[in-house]
Amino acid sequence: MSWRSYFNTLFLLIFFILIVRIFFVTPYKVLSDGLAPVLKSGDYIFMSRWSSAPYERGDFVGVLSRNEQRTLRLARIVALPGDHVEVLQGRLYVNQKFARDPFSEKYRLGPAIVPPEGVFVLVESAAAPELLPVTYDQIRGRALGVWFSVESKEVISEPVWTKIRWSRIGLL
Repeated sequence: MSWRSYFNTLFLLIFFILIVRIFFVTPYKVLSDGLAPVLKSGDYIFMSRWSSAPYERGDFVGVLSRNEQRTLRLARIVALPGDHVEVLQGRLYVNQKFARDPFSEKYRLGPAIVPPEGVFVLVESAAAPELLPVTYDQIRGRALGVWFSVESKEVISEPVWTKIRWSRIGLL
């Protein structure tokens, strides 16, 4: 094979990767353990740029931040339209059933009913998880899976390949 055929193959490969990256999927790095145990700090995931309802409880989605419209935040859907949401004594209840308890005792919400044009999501946050109502317009994609995962502790003395979490690749 000549150098020209190698160049053509490389050009087509780069072109294909760019098309997929621009129009279909976007990579995202999980920054905290706020959505553990499913997603952990150091996980790298692909998010679909084409998301369509219906969503289900437990789906991971990319949500536009209200303050910074260009910032995408990772979130888990915890309540769907028509659900009753309430946080009492640091525990999340959806339709009067216990769902999760990561909240501070001071955090209070509800009771609230999720409007038909949106969902309630638990947003990834390093300090503490945030429970937010979002509209379908703010959802920018659905998480597809973990494509790479590495221990996030910074230990320079160890080689990178010893920190790869092979068992997490492909999860979601």
